[in-house]
Amino acid sequence: KLDSDFVRVQRQQKVILAIYEKVCSMDLGTLTNIVLAYMDRVGTNITIAQATALVVTLLDMQEIVTASLRIPCDKGYTSRMIGDTYYIVPKIAKCQEAIEEFLYEYAQN
Repeated sequence: KLDSDFVRVQRQQKVILAIYEKVCSMDLGTLTNIVLAYMDRVGTNITIAQATALVVTLLDMQEIVTASLRIPCDKGYTSRMIGDTYYIVPKIAKCQEAIEEFLYEYAQN
């Protein structure tokens, strides 16, 4: 069902935000230990020094505002069955309008 896919994405976003909030509540030593413990399990070209610098930057940030926009937006798509496959067909103009409004609102805040 289409609605359950959108709801699943919202749940995933909530989990990521909760992890972020938990990380922000940790002290530098704990965060550094986590980075060092898991660095070899993550494929990245970021060095340990760069990762540590990112952790310090994160801790220095006083407040982070997050915002998200789901595309296709509400009323920004139709659905269609082609054979046995269910497709979401975006309404391009409606989605572009939603993106413009989102970015304009974000820029104003």
